[in-house]
Amino acid sequence: MHQQSPKTTQGGTPDLRLFFALWPEAGTRQAIYKASRDALAAADGKAVPAENLHMTLVFIGAVAAEAVALVKSIAASVQSEAFRLELDRYGYWKEPQVLWCGASRICAAAATLAAELRERLMDAGFNRIDSKPFIPHVTLARKVHRTGALGGFGPLTWEAKEFALVSSVTGDTGSAYTPLATYALGAGGIVK
Repeated sequence: MHQQSPKTTQGGTPDLRLFFALWPEAGTRQAIYKASRDALAAADGKAVPAENLHMTLVFIGAVAAEAVALVKSIAASVQSEAFRLELDRYGYWKEPQVLWCGASRICAAAATLAAELRERLMDAGFNRIDSKPFIPHVTLARKVHRTGALGGFGPLTWEAKEFALVSSVTGDTGSAYTPLATYALGAGGIVK
C-alpha cells in the first residue's frame, strides 16, 4: 500500500495523522496529571493537557482517509493480554525538549504489542512509520528548556486494558488527540 503525502490524498481528501497508544482511563489520567504537578510547575515548558496524556505505542504519521479502515483492521487483528505498567520515574529528552514520566522496567507485554502493531503495519505497506524503539513513557510537557528539580515520580500503577487508534490535529494552541477506535486487551476486538 502506498502512503500519500502528509497534506492531501490524490483525491483532495485531507490525510489523518495517526498513532496507536495506550489510552488511560480517566482516573489513571488524572492520577498521572496530579502526580506530575510539582515537576510541571518547576519546568519552563508547555504542559500537555490532562485529556491528552497517553503512551504512544507506534506513531504511524499521515494516512490517506481511504486507508484508515485498513489500519483499524490491523489493530483489530492483534491479540494481546491486558497488563500492568508501573510508572516510577521522570525523564527529560533535551533534543525534542520533552519532560516525561515512565517505567524504569520495560513491560514485555507493552513492548510486544508495540512491535506487533509496527510489524503488521509495515507488512501492509505503511513504510514511513517511526522506527524509534518503544520507550514506555507519557509526555508531560513540551518545549522544556530546563526541568527544575524533578524529585521522584510515583510509583503509579496503570492497568492497561485497551489501546486506541488516535488522530492528532495540530492547531494554534497545540495538538488535539481524538481516539478513533479502541481495542480491548485480553478479550480482543473493538471496544468502541
